[in-house]
Amino acid sequence: MSISTKASPHELANHHYDLLQTETSIRLLNLEIGSSDDNYGRLETFQLDKAPPFAALSYTWGNPYAEPNYELEDIAQGAFCSRKYTSERNCPIRCDETKVMVTHNLVDALDHIKRCYGPRKWPLDSRFYIWIDAICINQEDIQERDAQVAIMGRIYASAKGVFVWLGCSLPKTAKALELIKYLAAIPEEKYSIMRNHDPKIFWETYQALDMEMITIDDWLIVLSFIERNWFHRVWIIQEFCLPRYTTVLCGPDVIPWVDIYLVSRMLKLTDWCHQLVRLEDWRDAYANVVIRKDLPNHENSGSTPQIITLSNSSISDPAMYRPTTSNAVPGLGPYALSMIRQFLWPDAFDQKIIHPLLLSVQAARTMRATDPRDRVYALLDGINLRLSRTPGLEPIIPSYDASNTVENVFTDITIRIILADNNLDVLSFVNDETLRKIPGLPSWALDLTMSLNPPKMVAEYVSNAPGKVKFKPPTFTGLTHLHCRGYYLDVIVNSALPYHRLDSRHVIDWLKLALELPMPYHTGEGLTEVLWRTVLANANKIDNEYPAPTSCGTSFGNYLFTRIVMINDIKERGMTHQERTAWLHQGLQLLANLKTIDPDGAIMAIDQFHRLYVEPLVRQKSQNPGRQMWETFYPMTENGQKFEDFMGGSNFCRRLLLTQKKYLGLGSECLRHGDEIWALPGMKAPVVLRRLSSGNFTLVGPVYVHGIMNGEGIYSETRLEAITLE
Repeated sequence: MSISTKASPHELANHHYDLLQTETSIRLLNLEIGSSDDNYGRLETFQLDKAPPFAALSYTWGNPYAEPNYELEDIAQGAFCSRKYTSERNCPIRCDETKVMVTHNLVDALDHIKRCYGPRKWPLDSRFYIWIDAICINQEDIQERDAQVAIMGRIYASAKGVFVWLGCSLPKTAKALELIKYLAAIPEEKYSIMRNHDPKIFWETYQALDMEMITIDDWLIVLSFIERNWFHRVWIIQEFCLPRYTTVLCGPDVIPWVDIYLVSRMLKLTDWCHQLVRLEDWRDAYANVVIRKDLPNHENSGSTPQIITLSNSSISDPAMYRPTTSNAVPGLGPYALSMIRQFLWPDAFDQKIIHPLLLSVQAARTMRATDPRDRVYALLDGINLRLSRTPGLEPIIPSYDASNTVENVFTDITIRIILADNNLDVLSFVNDETLRKIPGLPSWALDLTMSLNPPKMVAEYVSNAPGKVKFKPPTFTGLTHLHCRGYYLDVIVNSALPYHRLDSRHVIDWLKLALELPMPYHTGEGLTEVLWRTVLANANKIDNEYPAPTSCGTSFGNYLFTRIVMINDIKERGMTHQERTAWLHQGLQLLANLKTIDPDGAIMAIDQFHRLYVEPLVRQKSQNPGRQMWETFYPMTENGQKFEDFMGGSNFCRRLLLTQKKYLGLGSECLRHGDEIWALPGMKAPVVLRRLSSGNFTLVGPVYVHGIMNGEGIYSETRLEAITLE
């Protein structure tokens, strides 16, 4: 029968899947490669351990492209991609003269492999066998899906290789690949220098680094490529980690994985990933700004300096100045993937090293999954391998049955992490209760549907609040109660407003709490130093130094004055002039009081402040007092900004607190008056617990308390008590 007389795939009968006979049976697609025929081959069934050499395909069911997609000439075209590439299996393909419904992106991948991989490029066998989840698993049979998911790790480990399909090439993909190759070649010796430069500061940064300039437009193209959806699918973890070799395909291009990984690693180690957050907003803010591109390497080569104009609609109120609660960090998908592989599937040389199970599960939280339970099941092979090394822990059996709820799966993996890692570190990775998305979880269980909020403090890695007491593994009642031991340390009696970048009212609360502390503090330090160290959780977030060096406090006084004096900070809060004046006087009086109690602290005296800043402002009669005020206080503002840089994310979703014993701390935003501070053996930092009417507790979150982070809060009379968390 000629192709022209064949029935359209739409007209064919649906493919009938015969039942798989054993738990290790698999289907493979015998793909018709090197052919323009519309037949994609036939499905054949094998025992996994007796299957012929086969490849596997890793791809995205739905839209493979990042949104917005800067690989397009016009990002508005991205809407067309979203409509075309959905996760619905609405594209019929011919298989065994029957119809199999697949997604549009899978059709693209199969067509590419059919065209480009003839027998010469597939030397393993004259037949081309490939395993593809959407085709080789009967998606309508839940029992079969459960059974195939249980052995999926073995399937990918048995494959001779995997084809990673990132999607077709787009107009600017070639530019993205060119930039990725360039960035991957940056020597690691430059990373420490790059940490001190902002990639958005155009030619200044790149001249200092002797690098080719990368404009915001160029960065958006690069990030658009390494933010393609494949890099964020949770199922890619074992698809990528287990096969013997990986071929990364993007349209006609075969891309070295090492280049993609090195760029992602560079973004992580230089902290440029955080500098590039909200890059689209920066692009809008700098719309129509002419940027020079006259680096030394251009001048030395004799080429003409280039002028680049960012052409996009300008906005009067750029969103980069608005607060954001999103902690999505661009470009780290490949880095996280490699870390998971290192933790769960160590190389032959590392077989004796047992990495914490928590690290892998935590890294996978950044991935996306249609079914939340896949955040556990996609790591199943590695998780069960890790569990097998702990006596008494049974492997996880996947189940997509409705009775096996997301809450059950997440609580179960939390329990297994605690027992496998033999500590309570997982409690440091539990989200603030106000940010959780899954209802019904115990307060101590991980919500794996979202990234960690608030971010973990450096102190949670290096402190030792319980002292030298030996950890005793907790016990559990079902999937609801965790029974452990702990030391009661203190109770919260007051707290400040949560930190907000565009609202300075928390600063007033900080000063009020500091003035309630004993002078000198329990540690012998002055109150000003105690305050800035607690605000920073005693860490320099720029360089991850703990405890924070004294130099971090030098800009603290300027930060406080700037927050209190600069009117723009709270303009949006609707204060009247009278309220603003009263608030200003209150803030300056609190600063004066703190300076009186702690004269050696890093706060400027009020009379010095008046002499250097206020009096010159009064003497100069300006046509534009707002601009004059800004210019007068700019040096102080710039210096104060350094302190905010040291803070990093340490204050995100946290607030300052005062305890009954007059200790200052930094804890979860949802903490309340009356919440208790405990030290739990097996957990390095203290923790805030809320006592229930039953006598049990709910977990509020880890806390930094200045002066009791290394067992100082435990005395001879402090009892180790049995407690229960719900």
